[in-house]
Amino acid sequence: MNAEELLKRYDVGERTFAGICLNGANLQKANLREIDLSHSDLRGVYFDNADLSDANLHKANLDGAHLNRANLQRADLSHASLQNTSADYANFQEADLHSANRYLQ
Repeated sequence: MNAEELLKRYDVGERTFAGICLNGANLQKANLREIDLSHSDLRGVYFDNADLSDANLHKANLDGAHLNRANLQRADLSHASLQNTSADYANFQEADLHSANRYLQ
């Protein structure tokens, strides 16, 4: 699946995309509230300025992803991998980071 297909499916109401691979996709400024990307391969994805509030990112691989100024309020990032992820000014208010592998830049 690519970013364009994900956004089209999201726009018509689909929210569950668990286990997908979106390596390096550009989802900057995307509205992805309440999306389920658990167990997904999101390495290097550009989520800058995206709204991922209430998203399910449980066990997602976000290594090298770009989360600058992203809204991750109340997102589930438990057991997610965040190695070398940039998250300048990201909003992690009330996010679940339990057992997340965090080496944020």
